[in-house]
Amino acid sequence: MGRILPAVIKDPFEQLPTGVLALRVESMQEVMLGKEGEEVYGIEATFTVAEPKEAEGLEHREGFFIGIRENDKAVVAGRATPDPNCESDATFAARAGRFKKLCAAAGVSIGNGEEGVDLDQVFAVCVGKVVLAKVEHKPSTNNPELMNARVARWMAPGTAEVGVTNEAPKSNGAAGAPKAGPSPMSRPTPPTMGAPRAATPPTRVAPRLGR
Repeated sequence: MGRILPAVIKDPFEQLPTGVLALRVESMQEVMLGKEGEEVYGIEATFTVAEPKEAEGLEHREGFFIGIRENDKAVVAGRATPDPNCESDATFAARAGRFKKLCAAAGVSIGNGEEGVDLDQVFAVCVGKVVLAKVEHKPSTNNPELMNARVARWMAPGTAEVGVTNEAPKSNGAAGAPKAGPSPMSRPTPPTMGAPRAATPPTRVAPRLGR
């Protein structure tokens, strides 16, 4: 008798290709992001590609770092105060601009003068929506030879043509040029952010955003 296989086998990791992709929002949650010992408050969103056909079904996770690390460049320069847990509304207002853009692409307005907006309600409204994402490949901070797919711009559906471009990697200033490798559709590059942990408190009122 041969080996009995498990009922469920995990699919291999496939990184998003470059281009403008239509992404369906699958989940949003407050988490602590970053390397062990340097975690900061943030928001994590997961997506599934809806279009184009050649990338349909691929999954992606995007982290929005909002808290301020003690070794942040702005802190070192004296322009900011450490706030890793984002306890100050001023921190959220100043550093959640990318998340605000994602919400706008999903048709949800935050940080434009609205008062008393509940972040959990924002999550609930955004989940299930489809947004457009301009995806680029950038060298990993920890290993410049590895490429990470990152969203450079969020857009509303219908505002750009959807399609894969397979562009050359964008430089992040890391030393050394990245090595050539297989197609982005098959490169098994794991995400670089730390494992998410539930942030507290679970319900947050989003302040007015500064940008």
